[in-house]
Amino acid sequence: VVTNETLIWDFDDGSSTSTEINPTHIYVNPGTYNVQLHVDKYICENDTNMYVEINPLPSPDFSADKLDGCLPVEVLFDDESNDVATGAEYEWTFGDNQTSDVTGNTSHTYTQAGLYTVSLTIHNTQRCAQTITKPNLIQVNPNPVADFEADPWITTLDTPIIDFSDLSISDSAILNYCLLYTSDA
Repeated sequence: VVTNETLIWDFDDGSSTSTEINPTHIYVNPGTYNVQLHVDKYICENDTNMYVEINPLPSPDFSADKLDGCLPVEVLFDDESNDVATGAEYEWTFGDNQTSDVTGNTSHTYTQAGLYTVSLTIHNTQRCAQTITKPNLIQVNPNPVADFEADPWITTLDTPIIDFSDLSISDSAILNYCLLYTSDA
């Protein structure tokens, strides 16, 4: 510790000055600040300054052009982020063990049925990153296998009644049926 020395730190953000030897200062707003140090020792004095830059935290956000569909599902993700620095790095996580480092808008094709959580992390600098996670955002449904049988499958006009039985397979409830009848007559 040096005696007979006075230090005055000015952090250029409107806060009070500090007389500590090694101060720590917390900035609350992004910007470039001209930090000044004034030193008085005995009858001598000196000043120095340094510019420090405080980057804003990025504010990641995105939307998807579709939230559900049947296999395969291609989803376009629209980047709606704010406060993204030039040269920022993006990390998209699609919930199916696939990732992308595409900056800005991107797309992804889901090839397996499931419910997927999507995240976007933006790194403005090595120490300045934010993540947004949207749980269960994308639902990918399996395609049903349409099948049926007819009883009888051949008949005549004197007994034209045919019973149809659905044999379709689906992992979820089938919402709509569309029966198409064609005739060679």
